Amino acid sequence: MPIPVVRAETFYLPPPPRRGYPTVDWSGVPAAELVYRYMENRTGRRLLPPTDTVDQTYYARINQNRWISDCVCGSAAVVSPTDPRYGCTECGYGWCALVFPDDVETVEAEML
Repeated sequence: MPIPVVRAETFYLPPPPRRGYPTVDWSGVPAAELVYRYMENRTGRRLLPPTDTVDQTYYARINQNRWISDCVCGSAAVVSPTDPRYGCTECGYGWCALVFPDDVETVEAEML
């Protein structure tokens, strides 16, 4: 069975439920902000999404069957065409616009 191209919505998932605690729901979080929730949970430190935007445009690309975008600092994150923004959890670089191919579904289908 072919594996679909992974997007931020299916890569950055909330932690599994723990006995005695309510289930964590990230369904209302925009795709570009999921990496901040995920990293907060994994590192145990507070990470706030950027509040400003930068005049920079990055290109999203598929690497190892994931949509990713690279940062000027050398870090990268899984991104999604449903929310074409990128902010870096490593260096704190503000929101920049992402460019995806015109026909994302066709590109993803070709990757299968």
